[in-house]
Amino acid sequence: MGTKLNLGCGKDIRVGYINVDKGEKYNPDVVHDLNVLPWPWADNSIEQIMALDILEHVDDLDQVMDEMQRVIQPDGVLYIRGPSPDFIWDDITHKRAFKLMSFDHYDRSTHFGQKYQYGNEPGWRVASKVQNQSIISFTLIAQPRNEVEKTTEHAANSAKEEYAESNQSD
Repeated sequence: MGTKLNLGCGKDIRVGYINVDKGEKYNPDVVHDLNVLPWPWADNSIEQIMALDILEHVDDLDQVMDEMQRVIQPDGVLYIRGPSPDFIWDDITHKRAFKLMSFDHYDRSTHFGQKYQYGNEPGWRVASKVQNQSIISFTLIAQPRNEVEKTTEHAANSAKEEYAESNQSD
C-alpha cells in the first residue's frame, strides 16, 4: 500500500495516513505549512491525498494544485471537501469559495479545462463532484504523465509536418 497524505488534518488524525498540519496543537505526524513550497515529499511518491476543509484556506490554490500534482503518483486520487458556497464566508479565514465547476479548470477533458488549462500538465480528471446544503466535495484523479507526453509529442510532430508542408515551394 502506498503513502497517503491527510493535509490540514487538525483534529482529524487518520490511521494509515501521514497527517499534516501547520501547527503542533493536535500532534500531526508532520508539521508543515502547505503554503511553503516545495513540500517535503518526493515526486510521484504519494498514492492518495485527503484535502478536507483546507484548500479554501491556502494562499495560492494554483501553486498548491501544482504541488499536489508533483507529489502524487499517476492515477493517484485527490479527495477535496470544503464548505458549500452558502456557508463559505461563515469562517473569516476562508480565502475562496468552490462551486461544482471550480476544479473543471484543471481537467483538460472539460470545457473550462480546455479553455483555461489551469495547473501543470497533464492535469487532473474530475471523477466526481457533489454538493449538498453545507458541503461541496470533489474526487480528482492525477492523469498519467506518459500518455500526455505521447499526445504532446504527437501534436508537436504534426505541427512540424503541417508547417513543413505549408512552406514547400511548388
